[in-house]
Amino acid sequence: MSNVPESQVLQTAEAAFQYFQNGWKNGDFADFLRLITDDFEFSFPTGEHRGIFTGKTGRDKMIAKCRDDAARGARLNLSEPRTMAVDENTVIFEFASDGKFGDYEYHGRNIVVLEVDGKQLCGFREYFGDVDPQLFAAEKKDE
Repeated sequence: MSNVPESQVLQTAEAAFQYFQNGWKNGDFADFLRLITDDFEFSFPTGEHRGIFTGKTGRDKMIAKCRDDAARGARLNLSEPRTMAVDENTVIFEFASDGKFGDYEYHGRNIVVLEVDGKQLCGFREYFGDVDPQLFAAEKKDE
């Protein structure tokens, strides 16, 4: 059981989610990335950053994912969370997203799970659905 008060966990996670929203909107994830710990768990379901990574590798993968998306010009609008749940040091955000990956129009439903350690994030897991399969066909062409 976490010894961090739930109010602190929620405050940190909500700030991180807002920074994540801003990063997708304007391509600058610096505020979000400032919150991640050196020992970090990162999990993503598709593409070049697919997999589960921990420790320094997890941190490096989270940074690379944000930087790669920004450099590609991917811009998304993340809605305010439809659902938010808290359990000890874990906060789950469910939201809709839309925007562009290059020339590709994106619309999806997402879940981001943030693990909180005090005033920092020590984990990030993303899951998504209701996404046009053509997005993944485009990814395979690049591999």
